[in-house]
Amino acid sequence: MWNLVETILEVQENQHLHSDDWQRTIYIDTLGVKTTDFDLDRQRKEALVKSGKEFALKYFEWYDGADKPPANRP
Repeated sequence: MWNLVETILEVQENQHLHSDDWQRTIYIDTLGVKTTDFDLDRQRKEALVKSGKEFALKYFEWYDGADKPPANRP
């Protein structure tokens, strides 16, 4: 049953992305943590927060410094 739930969640995560969505999507390394991993220890949570900050900063550096402005840029 869990495998079915995980498959549905993975499909749902990727289904909403369209060809131009990459320009307005921050891809964050989830460090192998799945949507159904509920019992994360503090160290793993801190690693996820660090990963989120790192990839968000990389996105905004790209967004602000892109040679060709992203399509979603006002």
